[in-house]
Amino acid sequence: MGCNESVRNTPGTTPCSLEYIFTLHSSLSTDTPFRECCSESSLTSLCIDERSFIMFGVINGFLRRKQRYPLLTNLKSLESLPQSHKKHLLNGSKSFDEICCILSVGVETVEKILQEIANSDSFVTIWNNKNKLTKLH
Repeated sequence: MGCNESVRNTPGTTPCSLEYIFTLHSSLSTDTPFRECCSESSLTSLCIDERSFIMFGVINGFLRRKQRYPLLTNLKSLESLPQSHKKHLLNGSKSFDEICCILSVGVETVEKILQEIANSDSFVTIWNNKNKLTKLH
């Protein structure tokens, strides 16, 4: 099954060209939520299944998931936290996704917890994109 067939959500419709699908993939940005990209490029009206579209890009290696790792830099803040805050999760070794799974909460909740237990100048977020680390405050 080719690219065109694997991203269609309605069998029997005219598939988009491979070039156009690749252009859609290359227009994705980490700064724009995927939902917004879908509405801007009208994926649904083009009979493109969003999930299949993303899976095709990931499987073929031209889309990657960026991971965020919270790191509490003020060690005194880390030591003062009660054990119930699972302070080992804030040492930069666990991604936000892993922390969310461990705590069974969403990203917004983890970010709120971070804001409550640390000043904004006492933690950083490390972005990892395929062996490339970027530190953002």
